[in-house]
Amino acid sequence: MSHPNRSELRLYERALRNGWDVPAETRAEVVRVLAEIVRDGNARRRERTAAAQALLQATRVELEAVRVAQGVLYEDLAGRLEALEGNRGGELAEAEGGD
Repeated sequence: MSHPNRSELRLYERALRNGWDVPAETRAEVVRVLAEIVRDGNARRRERTAAAQALLQATRVELEAVRVAQGVLYEDLAGRLEALEGNRGGELAEAEGGD
């Protein structure tokens, strides 16, 4: 993949920000190219800045996905705990000093 121009960099950032369905291999390649641009001392300042912004957006998207996954896991575990407490007549809650 060659170095993208500014409009392509904006498109990559938009795709990352909006969670477009980009194949994992393509996404990994885009991130690799963006990182190369950021490190390229011969790249124009605007290109390096746009690439850095796109990489930061990718990081934000990944962090948000982690937060969502943690929330789903928490809800699942809370539901399981409630089910266990219901099945055992509240023994778990009583053992923890609950109702």
